[in-house]
Amino acid sequence: MDPDFHVCPLWTFSLAHYSKSGVKDACLRLQDEFGLDVNVALACLWHERRGATPLSRGELAALLDAVAEPRARVQRIRPLRREAKSVDDALYRALKRSELLAENLLQLALCQALSDRPGAPKGDGRASLEGYAEQLAVTLPEALIDAFLA
Repeated sequence: MDPDFHVCPLWTFSLAHYSKSGVKDACLRLQDEFGLDVNVALACLWHERRGATPLSRGELAALLDAVAEPRARVQRIRPLRREAKSVDDALYRALKRSELLAENLLQLALCQALSDRPGAPKGDGRASLEGYAEQLAVTLPEALIDAFLA
């Protein structure tokens, strides 16, 4: 692992989950078609699967507030990386690494913000993901939710 990246349980989970068949495409659809932050969506999934209670609407709002700065960093880098893809390969690779590092820092902040939540029977992440989508006033197709939950 690159020494610049931080290891936390959410990051480890996200890397493993993202590599599952269909999850990458589901993540891109959640992001591009429905406006969800994939890192927050993955945190919702991880949160319940580790045995914590689903996040309420208020808890989701507080979580988004707590990680607003690292989320903004990712959102500033992403369009630059996309633009560079058609301009220069070396610049694209550098921005892709920067975006990934910014996402790693965001996930570290998410992990820390969720670390004190009480335990409960493990869920599949659906309740928190649907709550997050509701927070953004979007309705996710069931097939997309199922693909993301893998």
